[in-house]
Amino acid sequence: MYQKYIFKITGNNIISNKEVLIRNLTQNPEKLDIKNGKAEIDDKTLDINIIYENSSKKPTGIITVSSEDVESLEHFDSIITEITKNEHKFNEFRCIFDGISSYYSKKIYSKLHDIERKTQEFLKELFYISDESGKLDKFQTTLKNMEKNDFTFSKLIKEIFDRGAITEEFIDHIKYCIEEQSVPSPTLFPKSFWDSSLLTGSQKEGTEINELLEEIRKTRNTIAHCKKFSQKEYENCKLKVDELNDKLEEVISSIENESITDRRNTEPLIGEAERISNSLQSEDSEIKRAYFKEYQQLKKDRQVTNLIDFSNDDFDSHVEFYAHLNEKTDEEIINETKILEQKNSIDIGIPKEEMSEDDLTIIVPAQKEGFEQVFLKDNEWYDIRIGKNRRSKIKYIAGYEIKPRSGIQYIAKVKKIIPSENAFGYWKVIFDGEPQKYDHLIHLGNTYPPQNIRYTTKRELDEVAENNETLEKIFNNAY
Repeated sequence: MYQKYIFKITGNNIISNKEVLIRNLTQNPEKLDIKNGKAEIDDKTLDINIIYENSSKKPTGIITVSSEDVESLEHFDSIITEITKNEHKFNEFRCIFDGISSYYSKKIYSKLHDIERKTQEFLKELFYISDESGKLDKFQTTLKNMEKNDFTFSKLIKEIFDRGAITEEFIDHIKYCIEEQSVPSPTLFPKSFWDSSLLTGSQKEGTEINELLEEIRKTRNTIAHCKKFSQKEYENCKLKVDELNDKLEEVISSIENESITDRRNTEPLIGEAERISNSLQSEDSEIKRAYFKEYQQLKKDRQVTNLIDFSNDDFDSHVEFYAHLNEKTDEEIINETKILEQKNSIDIGIPKEEMSEDDLTIIVPAQKEGFEQVFLKDNEWYDIRIGKNRRSKIKYIAGYEIKPRSGIQYIAKVKKIIPSENAFGYWKVIFDGEPQKYDHLIHLGNTYPPQNIRYTTKRELDEVAENNETLEKIFNNAY
């Protein structure tokens, strides 16, 4: 291995030739002595080659030292840097090949490679344990991608340990909590998969892991960009990598032990495994990225919103599509994404005159038990998604009762809308008094029932009720 340096001399009248250059470099032979192509420093001897080009007014010098001993190179680097720094005649002194950094970079890379393999081991085991199909339908594509050469450590680590970006939903939630003088639930704050109680059960440990990763990421960036990488940095990174490796070993063991496997069918574990798989799959696919976004929203609505009866919708068909995604063409995925976008939309039925309406009304579909207890007795409704620009405009809320009633008979004035305690991006509507009852049920009519929130105006609902019409007039076959 070798070190190579280049520099300028302030003038050829100061150092006229190579011999003069060597004399200037070895003014203190106890520090550095150069003879017969050898550089001697204390008890260390290195091969040295000096080139001196003095044809210009500002001559150029090149020094190359080589040794099989990295400590000898480090010692020479320290001495030559000190000499040139204290002598003003040496100008723009720079290392142009850093063999020391190359040595330690190669040495630490093997450690980083082991971590990458350990991370893949962890994820593959997680996918297998989370699988309920017997054929790993949900994870097959990701598993195949993980076998590719370009499947990097950074992709793996990001999904396990990254808490994710602070989203607009998060900011919106905090803002409204401040306005309401309430404290956001700690359970809703962004956290990585590693922070989950499913794994370590310790937020402190999750924080420690993230700190380890930050140090490792810095090292990887240093190596990737061919920056200076010293023995001290190597030893520090080695400690971090070894510690992370031990943590991964612990989690792999915990996945295999009874405390985890007993809960392998729980929704959180499966959900996180799916999320990681989806993200890794969509890394290089805009089509899949758009699809996964809509699919996860559909799934989240059903997990968060327990007041709505989804038993009659076609959710199972979407789950089946997701399970066999690796068999689908891009065209099929695009079409499915459009269907999901329609289902997830919270903008259906917004009046054209919305900006000028003072009686904007939100319609929420509700199952019997939730409707009777929450809507009629608690005078509130919660865990619904409402567009940011419409929350301040909503004046009324109407409850659509699902089968067998299949219609609307109650409407309530809205007092305020506050963040849900259960999930970011979801809201609770507080009523201003008790709901008011129409004289009769406004029947659904010949149209599809709402499977998400819908918008109308109180005026339109009143007219339909007064004229004994159906909701077909309002919904207008939106699906």
